[in-house]
Amino acid sequence: MHYREYAPSPFLRQYIDCYWEHRILNEPGAIAVEQRCLPLGTAEIIIQTNGDLLHYYLKNEVWERSDRVFITGLFQETAIWKAEPGSVMFGIRLKPEAFIGLFGVPAAYLFNQLEDAVPVFGAFAKSCEQQMSGVNDIRVLIEKAEQLLLKKLAGLPGKNNVVVNACRLIRASNAVLSLDDICRELYVSPRSLERYFKAQFGSGPKLYQRIVRFSKAYSTIQAKRNNVISWADICYDHGYTDQAYFIREFKTFSGFSPAGFIRETQTFEPSILSVA
Repeated sequence: MHYREYAPSPFLRQYIDCYWEHRILNEPGAIAVEQRCLPLGTAEIIIQTNGDLLHYYLKNEVWERSDRVFITGLFQETAIWKAEPGSVMFGIRLKPEAFIGLFGVPAAYLFNQLEDAVPVFGAFAKSCEQQMSGVNDIRVLIEKAEQLLLKKLAGLPGKNNVVVNACRLIRASNAVLSLDDICRELYVSPRSLERYFKAQFGSGPKLYQRIVRFSKAYSTIQAKRNNVISWADICYDHGYTDQAYFIREFKTFSGFSPAGFIRETQTFEPSILSVA
């Protein structure tokens, strides 16, 4: 298995977290292995570039085959998927407000969902499929993605959006800034912010804030997993009121306690749902 992330161009960084490639090696005796993707606060456009559709995801305890180009919205639970040996996937990891700011569509009905990209993104998704199918060179895939995204960006009207700005404030503060402070910063009432979030994402700002905080804590744990970890420091640094609350939150989003996650031998990808 090969997984690697790549930074977008400066013009796209307000919308794109990264590009990534995921290759399942086709070795003798290789079999499809279940992968877990933690809910870390982003959405994805995923293009399977090889000839056969070999990507599957678990939905209602049944394995379903994905489309050639598919998208995921915000998740609040761990996603489970698998791909057959030889599968090659290219991903465009979106900041969640990119659905609004870049594509002009709400992501609410994609909450906890994986869907065919063509009905949602139309010509953009069709162009991804036409131009990227059969391409294995990551440099070419990134170049084509940048061209399509920059063309999309060039056609956008300038527009201030409360949800876009709230998402950016939450991430910039590492999810420590209170929702009341965010509302004061954006001159909007808490009730209005809740309504705007649910209309655009299918969830309220508090859940997004919890996911971002979990994502930051997860990244810290990943960086320190080979060293001695002070759980008290992680709680304090990431705005958790106490260790019991931190453990509950970590288990809610990952299915494991923090210590159990460190011991876990299953493969976790930073993929379908990561964060800037």
